[in-house]
Order: sequence, then C-alpha cells, then structure tokens
Amino acid sequence: MKKVILFINVILLYSSCEKVDDDTNLSCIENCTHIEGKITTKNNLPVKNVQLIFRFQKSTGTYSIYTRKIANAKTDSNGNYSMDFYLKDEELGDSGPGWLNMYIEQNSINRGLFYVNRIYLFEDILPIYDRNTSRINNVYLPTKKDLKIKLQNFVLLQEGDYFEVQLYVPNGFENNELNTYGNYYRYHTEGINKYRINVSSKTFTIPAALNQTNYVVLVRMKNGLYSEETIPVAVDENSNTILTYDY
Repeated sequence: MKKVILFINVILLYSSCEKVDDDTNLSCIENCTHIEGKITTKNNLPVKNVQLIFRFQKSTGTYSIYTRKIANAKTDSNGNYSMDFYLKDEELGDSGPGWLNMYIEQNSINRGLFYVNRIYLFEDILPIYDRNTSRINNVYLPTKKDLKIKLQNFVLLQEGDYFEVQLYVPNGFENNELNTYGNYYRYHTEGINKYRINVSSKTFTIPAALNQTNYVVLVRMKNGLYSEETIPVAVDENSNTILTYDY
C-alpha cells in the first residue's frame, strides 16, 4: 500500500491539478493527535529550522488531488518539533478515500550541505485510528559528499546490454519495522535508470551520505542476462571519492 501511495504522490507531484485547503492555523482544543520528533545529522547533531507539514491527501479524479494541510512545525535549536491537530472523520483509519503523510519542505534545507533526495521527502504515515494518538517521527538528514564513480570496460554482447550504478543512501524518516542494512532509516537510491552506460566507459558524480555506509549497487545487463552486485562503501572526510568498477 505504501508503495502505491508513494507512486501516486510522485505522479501527482509532476502532473496534478491540486486543490489545497490550509488549516495549519487552526488550534486543537480536544481530541487532539500529537506528533513529535527530532531531526539529526551526523554524530547525532540537531538540525534546526527545518519545516515539516502534516497533511491529508486523496485522489479526486485522473491526475487530480485534494490536499488538506493539517499542521506544520519547524525544528528548534535542538532539532525538535511537535504538532497537535484535529483529524476529520474521513482522515481516520485505513478504509477511507485518502491517506496521511508527513512532508519536509525542501526550501528549509541547506541543499549544499545536506543530502536531499527530492522524491523521497514524502513519508507516508500509518493509518491513525484514534484521534487521541501520540506518535514519534524522527528524521535523519545526512550531510553530503560527492562520489565519482567510473564504469569501465563495457562491451556490447547483445542489443539492450548496459552497465548501471545505483547508490543507496540512508536518510529520511525512522521506521522501526525496516532495519535495512542494520539501520532503521530508509535507504533511498540515487540512480535507477540514471547512471547507465552502453559505451566503453564513463564517470558519474553522485551525491552520497557523509560519515555513513552507503551501498553501491552495480547492475549489469550482459548478453541479455540481468545481475546485481551490492558493495558497501564507507564515506568519510578522508575516504576515496573516486571509485572504479568493471563491467
């Protein structure tokens, strides 16, 4: 379900007719839902002044969407934020017409310093069944370091063959159900169908997460056969930023 919602969000991001109601100025008096969390970067350092928006969305037709902005908050000097808001009947549970999600406003992030993957700043929230609910949503926002990755020695054996690199980076909202690569943050990818060659060699510059283990995934379509190879790469201030891989 989450993948379907994310796919809908991505499509609507680029091609939607959207109606928006902004109720973020409304105060909740009773039967309030509470969400709080902390945004941190490397070494558990707080990130301040990041804007978060909690909202309800539903499809209202082909390429059309309705959005109710329910609450917003900005992280303080310790990276903390909190929201209290009232959910309407149609926004409760998982059998209604739409979904709830948290969104990080890109313009509030220093993109020169932090790794930001545009699409995956969406975070779909699990259904909320009871208005009197409290939830903790922490966010990891890694600092950025560019890697140069060279793909080389490609040989076309069959039409449609290619050599591709993807880079999986830990960032975004915490999810205790994931435990991806021993880590409770999502690993978001840079490069599906993006950093690909069908020529002898090419070097790509790809943003990575600093002071984290990133995962290089090499995708080879060779003689019509598909294969993947995953390689962990620790990235710090002193690490090699030029990586070379053979087809």
